[in-house]
Amino acid sequence: MMSAFLCGAQTEPRFTIGSKAGFGHSFISPGSDGFNGSWMVGLTTMYMMSEHVGFGADALYSSEGGTLLRTDGTNSNTEIDYMRVPLRVIYAMGGSDNAIRPRVSVGPTFGVNMAEGTGIKDMDFGLNAGAGLNIRMTEGLWLGLDAAYYHGLMDIYAPTSTTERNGNLRLEVSLTFGL
Repeated sequence: MMSAFLCGAQTEPRFTIGSKAGFGHSFISPGSDGFNGSWMVGLTTMYMMSEHVGFGADALYSSEGGTLLRTDGTNSNTEIDYMRVPLRVIYAMGGSDNAIRPRVSVGPTFGVNMAEGTGIKDMDFGLNAGAGLNIRMTEGLWLGLDAAYYHGLMDIYAPTSTTERNGNLRLEVSLTFGL
């Protein structure tokens, strides 16, 4: 009976995979000022355990950065490229047969610095949150539109006594296929 409940009829596929891209503003706090364009591109997956609750994971190449206070007291505009893996718990609103489904998500994000010798630590960790829509384009094909925020929890630059953390705010678009 439990498996019948969990596997009930859904128009939205339980597992989706596809591509994701985004553009927005990144910063290193404290210290960043002005707009610092950032982008990301990669793969996204989502598994819906029930009609409303699911899990998601991405593999993204992300270009970020901002103003960083150097050890000599000067500011430097810094660009950092990461391979990011955001994990998300997703809550989708409305019925799975709706053509447009609002959703919210939250979860941890792990990042690996892709450059060497920059003084920036090799790893980054933080939390992400997002809100958006899934729009059914045709049976089994979904367009996702999201606003996402990332807040770093680790100091990314060890040489100074200031704790500098990554952050970004982005608009993301995804195209996923149901399997």
